Amino acid sequence: MFFEIRKSDSMSRRDRERLFKRNEILNASLRIFAEKGFKQTTLDEIAEVSEYGKGTIYNYFSNKEEIYTAIMEEVSFIFSSRIKEIYSENLSVFDFLTNLTKMFFEFYETNQPVFLLMVRIRTDFIESDALNKSELFRCNHTETLGLYREVLQNGIDSGEIKPIDIDNFITFYRGALFHFISHSKHNGNKNSIEENTNFIINIVFNGIFNQ
Repeated sequence: MFFEIRKSDSMSRRDRERLFKRNEILNASLRIFAEKGFKQTTLDEIAEVSEYGKGTIYNYFSNKEEIYTAIMEEVSFIFSSRIKEIYSENLSVFDFLTNLTKMFFEFYETNQPVFLLMVRIRTDFIESDALNKSELFRCNHTETLGLYREVLQNGIDSGEIKPIDIDNFITFYRGALFHFISHSKHNGNKNSIEENTNFIINIVFNGIFNQ
């Protein structure tokens, strides 16, 4: 389960029960959104999979957009936090991207529906529009991109990497990595996380031409 109750001595039994139901709705919705996408998912399906009536769902969320936004705010927070942890180690561009790539592979292994939902967002701009009202999602996304840019710019300034279009590289790296992970695993890629990480990093830094 991606959404779980975090223990708190100050939380009453009633609050725990409400949070449990809310999390069950979110977990059920997450699986459907990952499989079908935002546009094709209905509240009837969410009610069926979560085993709660639509009336109960409306006690927690006004509509499916609100459910979707709640999921993606949590996802963006987790990704942003992990990227901040890697950034805080003050690494070279090579080590930063290596650790980041490994983190994404590890995340996929334990949170496949979440990862597949992230892939959908990158390929379906209609779905992304559902997040435009979320200030939290935009802030996390903007902050994450800022960390990428800073690391890459420092690498250019120090001479570690050659001058590049930073934003285009970020788009390429993130898009290629997310699709490689989701499609290669679906197609039976049996390589270890270390092997897959090394493959990606080797392509990014060395390409495929003989030097």
